[in-house]
Amino acid sequence: MKKTVKKENIMKGVGALLIVSVLLFSNLSVIASSAMDKSKQNIQTNKSSYVLSPLFIEGNETILDESFTDATMPSGWPSGWTPIINNLDDTWYVDDTDPHSEPYCGTCYHDNGLQDEWLITPSLNFEDYTRIYLRFWWYTSYYEAVEKDYHDLNVSISTDGGANWTLIWNEDKLSKFYSWVWYDTNFEEPIDLSAYIDETDVRIGFQYYSAEGVDGREFSIDDIVVYGNSASFVCNAGGPYYYHWDYQPVDFRHASVIGGEPPYIWQWDFGDNDTAITPPLLTRHYYDDIGDYDVSVTVRDSGQLIAFGNATVHVYTGDPPEIQMDVNKSGIGIDVEFKNVGNENISYIEWKIVVRWGPLKIFEQEIEKGTIEVLTPKIPKYINSGYFLGFGRIDILISATPEGAPTPPEQRFKAFKIGTFIFNAHKGVA
Repeated sequence: MKKTVKKENIMKGVGALLIVSVLLFSNLSVIASSAMDKSKQNIQTNKSSYVLSPLFIEGNETILDESFTDATMPSGWPSGWTPIINNLDDTWYVDDTDPHSEPYCGTCYHDNGLQDEWLITPSLNFEDYTRIYLRFWWYTSYYEAVEKDYHDLNVSISTDGGANWTLIWNEDKLSKFYSWVWYDTNFEEPIDLSAYIDETDVRIGFQYYSAEGVDGREFSIDDIVVYGNSASFVCNAGGPYYYHWDYQPVDFRHASVIGGEPPYIWQWDFGDNDTAITPPLLTRHYYDDIGDYDVSVTVRDSGQLIAFGNATVHVYTGDPPEIQMDVNKSGIGIDVEFKNVGNENISYIEWKIVVRWGPLKIFEQEIEKGTIEVLTPKIPKYINSGYFLGFGRIDILISATPEGAPTPPEQRFKAFKIGTFIFNAHKGVA
């Protein structure tokens, strides 16, 4: 192919310069700056792989895996892949010059005319997943793709057969990288496609764009993988968590998983540049400042399946949470009203209903207990104890404790009980 010959000639022409440069400048940077001319930029010619932890691949279900093994040169793309050709001289080719993995990669070479060349995946089904990611390897010149912005690799997604596209990745947004080195898109952060879960006709388009009259360079792609977490293994980080400043540390014991094979490894990011590897029952975290924090957790099971969870934490100052309680005057069982009379939500309130009776109220029975996950200001929650048998005068003691708060005084009510009924319930002295 004519472009392959051209690139090989460039490589030979700079070989001597490379040797001299290494001898004179042991710390020569291979990352081009705006002051470097093109001949210096092409000194970096080693194509090596960036090694990445397999965290975001192992155990996930593969939705698409394309290394162009079944392609044929120069334009025999694998089944379902569709090129859109606007420049007849140079567009996407099946290339064997130096792929990331043998035998081929996809490459678009430059031309002096306008290039708007697309390579589109087959239709993908994103149903029944909890998280989805795109990963691929790419290779280009930093100087000409970013510093000079002669050309772009725009990766876009469509959910309507290609009628409309949304940009999801572009090399311009990355930090500096070495020219002519294969890079994994995960080297900064995974490309998250979870916003498109449950879409049934998803296509991903790799667009090489270079404006008319601009001397661009090549862009190569290889080993394209779309992978997702199946709904058979799901993580919940708990929350949302609302904590008064005085009630810290925040307790994350409410996180949970469904499915997978224990034991699990929990990796927490608390949203304040602090992390931990602890199970939920041992996970407590202090925040240094008031405010809102986005918490994420990654859970890996013994079979290397991975699940992801997210939660929010709101830490505030001012008046601590206050809960008022009231009961029905009569009826079967005890109906309790819990009301948040403060200005902030209250999370994970542990409540309890206890009845005392007999001489000096020496007999005691816990009738009901539970948790209110979130109590919003001015919007009460109602709990019914169900029926229980008794006769005579009783004391009803109700407590409601926000997570992390000191135990508040019990609210006491007096009532009269016959069988399953209570009568004349009213507030008493705790």
